[in-house]
Formats: sequence, C-alpha cells, structure tokens
Amino acid sequence: MKIINQNRMTPKEKAEAIVKKYRNPFNREGCIPPTEYLFLNMAKQCALIAVDEILNTNTLGSLLEEYYQEVKQEIINL
Repeated sequence: MKIINQNRMTPKEKAEAIVKKYRNPFNREGCIPPTEYLFLNMAKQCALIAVDEILNTNTLGSLLEEYYQEVKQEIINL
C-alpha cells in the first residue's frame, strides 16, 4: 500500500469514507441485519460508481490513478 502524501488517507481509509457517505442516506435506526447488509451493498455500488467516474476523467497522474485503483479494490473488499 502506497501513501501519496502523509496528509491523505490510505486507500482503505478513503474507501471507508466514500462508502460511509453513501451509506448514511440508507441507514435507518432499528434495521434488521439483512436490511443493513442491503444498505451496505447499495452504498458500495454507489461508491464504486463514484470512483469509476474519477478514474474515467483521464486527468489523473499515474500516482493518483494508482491510488484510486487501490481505493476501488478496498471498496470491493469491504
């Protein structure tokens, strides 16, 4: 795992932060576990779409592209 800059998140931290942003609108108090699993998967799909959009801009340098490829893999691993 490479860190581009000490002020930046690791790919795993970034993946968790992106998924959390998409998960919050779906998260409801008192959800039964299967519903929580569904919400997490929906948030992961949204996060993957967002990262793919970043990767498809073709304006990233090679280090940022590598970083977001790692972020994408970490989202998949969540």
